[in-house]
Order: sequence, then structure tokens, then C-alpha cells
Amino acid sequence: MVNTGSTPLISLDAVALDTETTSLDARTARVLELALVRITGETVEAEAVLDTLVDPECPVPPSSTAVHGLTTAHLAGARRFAAVAASLDAAIGGSVVVGHNIGYDLAVLDREFRWAGVEWRMPHFLDIRALARIAAPDLAGYSLDALSDWQGVVNTRRHRALPDAMATADVFVRLVPLLRARGVRTLAEAERASRGLVGEAWTYHLNGWVSPAGSPQADTGPALAAADSYPFRHRVSDLAPRPSVFAAPSASLDDAARALLAEPDADAIVIGTPGRVDGVLTAREILAGHLAGNGSAPVSGGGVTLRPLPTIAESDFLYRALGRLDRLATGYLGVAGRRGELLGLLTAGDLVRHRVSAALALGDEIETARNVPDLAHAWARLPALAASLLAEDLEATDIAAIVSAEIRALTANVARRAEERMAALGRGQPPCAYALLVLGSAGRGDSFLSADQDNALIYATGAPGGPEDEWFRDLAVLIADQLNEVGLPYCPGGVMAKNPGCRHSAAVWKDVVAGWTGRAEMRDLLAADIFFDGVAVHGDIALADEVFDFAFEKASAAPLFIASLASFNKDWFPPVGVLGRIKTDGDGRLDLKRNGLRPAVTAARTYALKNAMRPTATLDRLAEIKARGLADPGLIDNAVEAYKAIARNVLAQQVRDSHDGVPLSQRVDVAAMPAAGKAALKDAMSAISLLVGSALNL
Repeated sequence: MVNTGSTPLISLDAVALDTETTSLDARTARVLELALVRITGETVEAEAVLDTLVDPECPVPPSSTAVHGLTTAHLAGARRFAAVAASLDAAIGGSVVVGHNIGYDLAVLDREFRWAGVEWRMPHFLDIRALARIAAPDLAGYSLDALSDWQGVVNTRRHRALPDAMATADVFVRLVPLLRARGVRTLAEAERASRGLVGEAWTYHLNGWVSPAGSPQADTGPALAAADSYPFRHRVSDLAPRPSVFAAPSASLDDAARALLAEPDADAIVIGTPGRVDGVLTAREILAGHLAGNGSAPVSGGGVTLRPLPTIAESDFLYRALGRLDRLATGYLGVAGRRGELLGLLTAGDLVRHRVSAALALGDEIETARNVPDLAHAWARLPALAASLLAEDLEATDIAAIVSAEIRALTANVARRAEERMAALGRGQPPCAYALLVLGSAGRGDSFLSADQDNALIYATGAPGGPEDEWFRDLAVLIADQLNEVGLPYCPGGVMAKNPGCRHSAAVWKDVVAGWTGRAEMRDLLAADIFFDGVAVHGDIALADEVFDFAFEKASAAPLFIASLASFNKDWFPPVGVLGRIKTDGDGRLDLKRNGLRPAVTAARTYALKNAMRPTATLDRLAEIKARGLADPGLIDNAVEAYKAIARNVLAQQVRDSHDGVPLSQRVDVAAMPAAGKAALKDAMSAISLLVGSALNL
């Protein structure tokens, strides 16, 4: 597992370190004892990675012995540091080092390595004292004893390396959710927040400790190799799948062979039906069974073994298919339609020219992860992937589509885990069919790295507050909590299925939509706009389609409702002053969601609803507007290029901010742009303004 700046603290590969020394003066102290304890995600390993006494090559002062109890006699026969150095360096490896007042320990170790003549690279490190100051700034004290008591961590052997390292690890694990609540989720964010604490730099400097300011900056580089961008530009549907040739389980091997011969492009046969697949047999396996004299035997018992047929959705990007083929070491994938029906087959040969490293197969990793730390680790790879694809000149809007696909996959995975949790809690299976929706930017395919949760839930039957509603409320709470832990924060506006307004039966949803479109009041509009950008990601897709079909039909017949949605843009103008300067916030940044992306999204949605267009992605909507001749083609072309340019500015800023530990947003540092960049941004906002004007005049 590789740590990067965007790695969430919940899935960090870390070691807790503690030393016992000859004095508290980091400039002269020698190591007497050291211990390392591994932290993997939320787990502190019970066995120490390293726990050893060290010969300091000098007498142990009585004042030091009074603290930890170690004497010169205790250390007789212990190895010198030079003999321990290699083991210590190997045990730390690429892990983040966690400690209490860790700057002291690292200063002592740095000098020990130099005295031993052993090369050593200062690791990334986090100090739980500093992290506790961030998480709980009003505590009375931040000693290890105080932090242990605060968090209920028992340490019966204080001032010995292993017990203190274990206590440090336990406190760190307990700090992670508290830091998350303070907006500190990742390694880079924790490092940045630690460096920014008042008085910390002076404390470290005064005592001769290694300062957080001297920690190696969290690096996103090693996590991903350079990417071949083709698998990220194209979807499974872009490759014509091989036709599905079916045979019933009772069919003979010879019958299967004849069916294959009738379809020259097929080299495998699916046993079952489009709605129920038992497995797959290759032409080679059928031939082997025939040569063995089993031609008349049924395929389910003819001396051949059916291979499972894993599937991939036709709407998935090719990198997902590549990752799945690699993980399962299989030669075939079934291509599934949006309702799960089998549309055809893809082979490893079909995809061989689109190779991708295992490190980039995060889509499959997200879909198959079994716990929150693994999901968080996979999710944290998105910034590095975005950086790699930007370097390959992939459009930022295409990268946003990838991010959106992973949000949908992440939400579906968490929903499955939440169902399992409900069963484990004795709540049983879902009381009726339901569909979980992802709304807003992830539903449209327009999400960036700063996304938060936007979801809703439709269940087949039941009344508000009834037993079905209560079951799905509790499921939705589990979903929201797990997504938040993984790194997809709670929606600030409360658009989450755990809240009553985002969770209804199909019948109630239809009543809600009818109310929106019939009244067109502001409180309705604020709830309605992102609903029309939704997509079902888990559960009964047909149930979701029924509600969405109803919603679009109602909206397209409600011109006042559409005009009211469009009016969100009526007061927006490009933030450019009379002298042609871009008006930024006080810190030199500009919110490009408010000043470009959102106006374009709203305008495209207005056209879509008025003309009963079902695409949800903004660029897809603009393409259909042009194809139908609903607006001036030049205006649409300019708006498309403007939207792409603004999106690239946002994504590039988010990649930089992720690396630097700056909380992600869609605010771009305009002050740091060159003159040409500012001019291009002004042109882009002007083009979006023309699109907005055309939508307001519909």
C-alpha cells in the first residue's frame, strides 16, 4: 500500500514509534530502547514490528533511569544502534511515522543514523499531540497520559517504548474520526494543519526537534504510473461485444458446437439465457469434450467444467473491464445492459491493446472492496489518477465523468455493505424493492474531486414513517456514515437518503414531483433541480425508471416550472470589473462553480427539460441541443469549449490543492494565473453568459 498526500488517515499505512533515551535533550540524547507498532487502517497490530534494547555506548544517567527504569546493567549485551539501524529503516519503509512529540524521537534517530554512518531518509510523520490540538483545541493538556485518559486508552507500563508506542497507535486511531469532523481527512491535510498550529514551529525549534515544516511534503507521484488514456476515454459500449450464443444446460456438447459454428464471430458459448447465466464454455473446451467421446452428453455434465462469467456494465469505462479481467484472471466478461441482461461478450484479446497497470484498476478495486479502509484507500487514488490523465491531455470533463462513475460505484458498494450490516444487526432483508439514486453532479457525470454526497432513495411500497420507511431510513444512515468515512462528505444541504425529504415510496415521489412542477415555488425548486440529474446505482432500476419517466413527463409539460428553474441564472453575470479585471475573493480565488459551471449546467438542464431530452451530462445535453437545432450552433460550440476550459482550471487547481493539503473546492487561484490564463477565463465566462441568456429567453 502506497501512501500519498491524498491517502485518507483512515487507510494510512503507518507505524507508531517510541524511543527511550539517555536524556530529554534531543541534541545529545542516545537511544536506549525503541519500538514500532504497525497501524493498518483502523487496526493496530497486536505484535510489535520492532521492540529492542539498544546499547547507548555510554552510562545511563540516574535521572534517565528514574523515568523509564532502564539501567546500564539492563543494556548489557544489547546491540549498538549501528546493528539495529537497517532493521529500523526496513521496518519503517514507506510508512508514515506516528508518535507523541515525535519530532524529538526523529531528531535523536537522525543523529544516531549519522553517527552510525548509515544513510536514512526522513519519513513522513504525524504528531498525535499536534493532531489532538487540531481535533480538540480546548483540552486541558496534551501529554500522552492526558490523551490516553481522554480516549480511554489503558497504558500500565508508562515510559517504556513498546507500551508507549501501542498507546500512541490507539490514540491515533481514535483521533481519526475527530479530525475528519474538523475537515482534516488526508495525510496532506493533517501535515498542513500540523504545520499551521500556533506555537508549534517555535516549540520544535527551541528544543532542537525535527519540525513538521521539515517533513517531506506528501507526494502523489509514486502512486500511479503514467496512464494510457484510451481506457479512460472510452466505454465498454464503444467496443462492439462479441455476440452471445446461448445453449440450455440440457443441450449436448455437439449441439453447442453447432450453435458456435453458426455464428462465425463467436468463440465461446453461454450456458443459460440472457436473464440467467450458468457459465461459459470456450470452443476449445467443447472440442476437448467432443474428442473425449462426450459429444452427446449435456454441457452441464459432459466432462467439462463451466467457467463463471463475470459481467461488466456496457456504460462502464474500459479501465474497469481491464481491472476486472486482471483481478479475476479470466478470459471473458459478459457485457450487461442497464437492467442486468446479457448483451454480449468481451474477451481479453478484445482489450489487449488497451493495457493498463494494476495501479490504475481502481474502478474494480472500489467495486470489490470489503471494508471502509480499503474503500478509502482506493478512493484516495483519484487525485493522482486525475493528475496523470491531465498530463496526458485528457479533457477535464472526461476525467469528471470518471470521477462520477467512481462515486456511483462507491455508493453502490457501500449500499451492499449497508444491507449486509442491517442483516447482521438482525434487521433482515429489505422489506420491499428499492432503488438508491445518486443525484447532482455525480448523476450527471460532471463531478470533480471536491464532490460530496447527493443521494436519494425510492422504495416500492409503504407510508412515510411506516415500517418500510424506518428500515430504509436506517439503511440510508449506514450508507451516509460509511461514505463520509471513506471520503465522500455529508451533503451540507442535507440531500441524502437518510433525511425524510430524500426518501419516499414511488407513489409519494410522484406526488412530490407533481407538487414541484405544479407550484414552481422557490423551496420546491431548490430541491427539484438536481433530482432531474439523477441516476439509479443500486437496487431495482425499473422502479427508478418509472419515477424518472413520470418526472420528465411532468416537467416537460410545465413551462412555468422550467422558466423558474432557468431563473436561477437571471442575476448571474461574469465577475469582471469595469477595467476588465476579474473580481476575486479576498484571497485571490474565484468560485468557478458559481461563476461558470453551475450557470452552464442550469442552462443546459433548462433546454433538456423543455424539450423532453433525457441525457443528464451537461456536454451531452449541449450536443443534443445543437443536433436538434434548438440554439445557434456557434453559441453552443463556444459554450462547450468554455465549459471544458473552466472544468480544466477547476480540476488542475484541485490536483494542486490535494497535493498541498488544501481543502478541495471549486475555487481557483486566479491571482496566480498568468495574464493569458486570466484572459482565457474571462472569454470562457462570457461564452457561458451567452448560453445563459439563450436559456432565459426560451
